Amino acid sequence: MLKRLFNNKILKTAVGVGSFAAALFLFVLIDAKPADARYYTRAEWGCPEANYSTDWAPQYDYADHVVIHHTAAEGNPADYAGSVRAIWSYHTYTKGWGDIGYNYLIDPNGNVYEGRYGGDDVIGAHASTYNRGSIGISIIGDYSNRDISVQARDSLLTLIADKLGSKGIEPNSSAYFASRWSSTGTPAPDDWGRYGVAGPRVDGHRLFDQTACPGNIFYNTLGNIRIWASQRAVAYTKPWSIVGSAVYDTNLSAPIDYTNMYIGQTATAVLIIRNNTNYTWVNSGPNAILLGTKTPQDNSSPIANNWIAPWRATSMFEASVAPGQNATFHYGVKAPSSLGSWKTYLAPVIEGVTWLNHSGYNIPLTVTQSAPAQPATGFKGELVSSNLPSGMVTETVYNAEIKIKNTGGITWSNTGTRPVLLGTIPAGTISPFGDSSWLNTDMATILVEPSVATGQIGTFRFKLKAPIVPGTYNESFGIVRNGAAGTEQDPGWAALNISKSIKVKGTLKTEIQSYPTSEYVLQGTEKSITLSFKNTGTATWLKANTNLGTSSPYDRISALATNTWLNGSRPAALTQNTVAPGETGTFTFNIRTTVNGVYNESFSPVVEGEAWLPSIATINITVAPPTYNYQFVSQAASKNLVGVTMGEEIQLTLSLKNIGNINWTNTGANPMLLGTSNPRDRASAFYSPVWLNAGRPTKLKQTTVAPGEIGTFEWTIKVPRVNGEYREFYTPVVEGKQWLQDAGFNFYIYANSTANYQFISQSASKNLNGLIPGEEVTLGLVVKNTGTLTWTKSGQTTVNLGTSNPNDRVSPFYNASWINNARPTTFNEVEVRPGENATFEWVVTAPNSPNASYREHYNVVMEGISWMPAVNFNYYIYVAGNSIDVTSTASYDLNLIDGQHITTFAGNTNTAVYYQNNLYTLRNGAYIYQTNVAPKFSPSNGIMKLSKFVSSGYSSTDNVFRGNMEVRYSANSNKLYAINEVYVEDYLKGLGEASASGHPEHLKVMTVAARTYATYHLINNDKFPNEPFHCDATTSCQVYRGYGIESRFPQLATAVLATSSQIVTSANQPIVAAYSHGGYVTSDNNTLRTRSGPEAGWSDKSYWRPVADPYGDPNWACGTNGNHCVGLSATGSQGYASAGFLYNQILTYYYTGTAISNTSATNIIRVAIYSI
Repeated sequence: MLKRLFNNKILKTAVGVGSFAAALFLFVLIDAKPADARYYTRAEWGCPEANYSTDWAPQYDYADHVVIHHTAAEGNPADYAGSVRAIWSYHTYTKGWGDIGYNYLIDPNGNVYEGRYGGDDVIGAHASTYNRGSIGISIIGDYSNRDISVQARDSLLTLIADKLGSKGIEPNSSAYFASRWSSTGTPAPDDWGRYGVAGPRVDGHRLFDQTACPGNIFYNTLGNIRIWASQRAVAYTKPWSIVGSAVYDTNLSAPIDYTNMYIGQTATAVLIIRNNTNYTWVNSGPNAILLGTKTPQDNSSPIANNWIAPWRATSMFEASVAPGQNATFHYGVKAPSSLGSWKTYLAPVIEGVTWLNHSGYNIPLTVTQSAPAQPATGFKGELVSSNLPSGMVTETVYNAEIKIKNTGGITWSNTGTRPVLLGTIPAGTISPFGDSSWLNTDMATILVEPSVATGQIGTFRFKLKAPIVPGTYNESFGIVRNGAAGTEQDPGWAALNISKSIKVKGTLKTEIQSYPTSEYVLQGTEKSITLSFKNTGTATWLKANTNLGTSSPYDRISALATNTWLNGSRPAALTQNTVAPGETGTFTFNIRTTVNGVYNESFSPVVEGEAWLPSIATINITVAPPTYNYQFVSQAASKNLVGVTMGEEIQLTLSLKNIGNINWTNTGANPMLLGTSNPRDRASAFYSPVWLNAGRPTKLKQTTVAPGEIGTFEWTIKVPRVNGEYREFYTPVVEGKQWLQDAGFNFYIYANSTANYQFISQSASKNLNGLIPGEEVTLGLVVKNTGTLTWTKSGQTTVNLGTSNPNDRVSPFYNASWINNARPTTFNEVEVRPGENATFEWVVTAPNSPNASYREHYNVVMEGISWMPAVNFNYYIYVAGNSIDVTSTASYDLNLIDGQHITTFAGNTNTAVYYQNNLYTLRNGAYIYQTNVAPKFSPSNGIMKLSKFVSSGYSSTDNVFRGNMEVRYSANSNKLYAINEVYVEDYLKGLGEASASGHPEHLKVMTVAARTYATYHLINNDKFPNEPFHCDATTSCQVYRGYGIESRFPQLATAVLATSSQIVTSANQPIVAAYSHGGYVTSDNNTLRTRSGPEAGWSDKSYWRPVADPYGDPNWACGTNGNHCVGLSATGSQGYASAGFLYNQILTYYYTGTAISNTSATNIIRVAIYSI
């Protein structure tokens, strides 16, 4: 804020201060401030510790006073910042304070320097015991004999106005300023022994210390300084400002030192503030002005005493206060219960509407001493001792004694009109422990001693009788003066509460209800026993502490204990959670031993930690070894076991009688199972997945079979896959313990089954001759089950179709839908019984091996048993090679080159042509056609497209052509060609030899030369004499790109039309119209000219004579990179055309002795576009 005020000159001006003169005076003061006055931070004046103070950590206190100093030494006018650094060094190192002591310094030019590190309210070191709560401002210079400069005064006024005015403090006001130690804030005597001084809020150093600071002349102007600062502070004023404050005793008769209070001391604080708003304040109604806690807002105050609320001190004393008038607030304060300094910032608030914004006013109340001792008064007591019991037994009587010290001012007596009694509290409460000796139901006894003075101890003796109902009771006693009025002059009950929680227990008695007098237990097994007892006492039994214990003698370690017992002498806990008097409780436990013999075991209930119940149950227990034995009763099968078939499942049954002495069970650690025998644990060939394991068909059907009863075993066998005779032996076994005797019973089984089939038919969803790589076809097979077994999709008789020749061959036609790469599928039906047909359907995928033929062999297999006798059926499959694909945007005909018309295809459909072994295979969607004669495609719109052809070396992919498209195999080159059969005139429109941007006459030259070249080879058929075409589409003949060139560059077609049928002839025959780029001849001193045929290594032609080529390319040598320079020069033609020569002149110039003639406009040329 200060930096902004001084550096940017944004000064607040007086508004509504009372008169034009006052406002004018402030304006003059503000305007008098020099333009170069500014605020310097610690960093800007070069403080070595600009942003910290390592040896003096900042402390803070609310600063509401200003102490003015002078440095008493003249600064350096050329470097006042250096003077400030010198003062910092003196205070920091010489004085040892750790930082500069002043909060701010002002030089004669009016510049303000930041002093002590820490910001607003930081405690400095400039006024001894008045450092806390003050702002120290020092003017650089000695002002004993002169006043400060106008510039310094102006900055001083602005600084005071900002620091006090922004807190709502009137600079020209007075207040009490407490003398305190800087570090702790506790009261401290100043140089004159004072603990504070009442005086102006803005004053010189000499008021607080024995010093002449800030100089006599300057000090005499402080009265005006306060007035002027107050006038200027209006610019910083909050809605209210402090006029005065003080702290008085509770009667407002005399001020007190609020910096030296004792614990619990009460006082009344007075705060007078000025209403700086433009409206009248009131002390009642919805807009009443209250004094509330601020910073933090609405915080409960630790010094509140009789406040409206812990965060609302009081309302305004006056009924109303107009703007500019003073408001008074009286509120109580009380020193907290611990030593230290306490702050509560208060500010006016219109409750529920708004705060009158301000950081708040604070009284730094300090508690320095404990509360003074007070004389004993009233009727009071303090517990000395009590032997009230913690536990009792129902209906028993207990002697109690309580001793209480008299801490009041009244002597106690046990006679007269006010004897002291011991009674229950709250008063009148009927005690459950009342005895016949009590004075009444709520008064236990009277004081024993005749008289107990203050400080002496009184005794109260009485009896307690436990209630009949067990439980926990909370009893409270206090003392009372009998017959007292209960007033301050005649007090009744003392403020004393003697409380005790008493647990009353019932009596423990019991009767045996039921128990077994004898038990028979098998050696090593467990037997469950239950005992019942009736609660005949008055105490409720609890599961938590009531157990069954061994007795005769008590706590005997039993030989029959199991790991389920609580310990060796505690068989079990009470089963029920609680057993009330009259109810029956039970105890259930197991016994076990591995030693045969007779045992007499005695048991009794016990309440742990209290008593054994007086009932003993004795049981005679016989332990004998277990004996397992059986007698055969019967066996059966669900069908005749002779002639069963493999995979068939049959139910077997065996019944045995228990003639041992131990129960058979089908659960637990040792269940009764049926095991394979002869030998034992044999892995049976008749194992079924429902068996327990390969050597255990089943377990006892019944849960328990007692001695003398019949047990049954039922299990399923599954006939194995091997025919033959079998005998299946079984014996019962106590799992994990012993096998029973082997009686040798068994089941005779004869298995006889066959698996065979008869071929019915096979099929394919499409022609298998000429599949393309990756193409899918569905194959079918129907066979008849001629064996004895039912075919299934799972289990023992699972039947699938497998690859054969050899068996389990990994098929190249594997499809992801197959079971695996050697099992295409299973049959479609749910099952196939003997005599029924089975249908197999599966998908094959043509392998990526073109031009290959296959025979796919399959056979039927019963998985895990055998392949059925092979029937030699198979599928012949031919996979075609790469194809040439043709299409058209319009319909197009399929003809053969011998003239046959085969069919017409719709537009935008693709036809793929394959060739293998003198056979053309054509595919258009599902349509397939095969022929030995080459096909020709004729479009209805005259335009054909080669779908797969991608021309290389060009920016455009040109695969669209006029005329017919023939696909034909050449035995000479062993290639399949796409041949464009097209009129020569249309052919010329698709050439890419000449630049489309060339001169029109040059384009005519190139067109006639190209027509002549094509016509010559068409007539002589000498370019590709053993092939079914005249030219190809490359530079070896002429670069032909088809209809794409014609559509993009119509100027080429214009040149063709302009020279229609014209060719270059010699002796009336078309010449070999050789042409090239044109250039210089290195062997002829780099002369720009054409060359003869022999110069290029060719045969000699009369029209290939060297001629000057002035427009030839001077940068391209003849004979390099295909630039043969024989015949026509392309660059030369372009040059002559640009010079105004006509095409016929140019042609006959370069082709010596030639003429321009006409040929047929309907000549057809066959051009090989590409091959595979």
